[in-house]
Amino acid sequence: MEEVKLDRDKWFELLAEQEKSALSINEFCRQRNLKTYMLYYYRQELKKKELPVTKAKKSSQINLMPIQIKPSVPAEQSLSKIKFIARNGLQCVLSGDLSIMRIKQIVEVLMSC
Repeated sequence: MEEVKLDRDKWFELLAEQEKSALSINEFCRQRNLKTYMLYYYRQELKKKELPVTKAKKSSQINLMPIQIKPSVPAEQSLSKIKFIARNGLQCVLSGDLSIMRIKQIVEVLMSC
């Protein structure tokens, strides 16, 4: 059988397909006449592609998203709650008496989901 030549994007598609299947990598490659080592190679490449996000989280760097703050009560009244709405629609209502550091921690966790 002749070896199949594929581009990088096709290998990434095949990786996704293999992960969804119940087949081992060896069986998946055998059925499609693919070189097993190539699938492993592109799996590593895909992990490297995702690595900058992992490194950023480990070094405490955060990808920030712009937020808009709209006062819902007059400035002279104390806030009883803070409502956080992410771009993906996730909403969270926080107590207004939380410290800024605690709010930051909560937002970081919500944004990592």
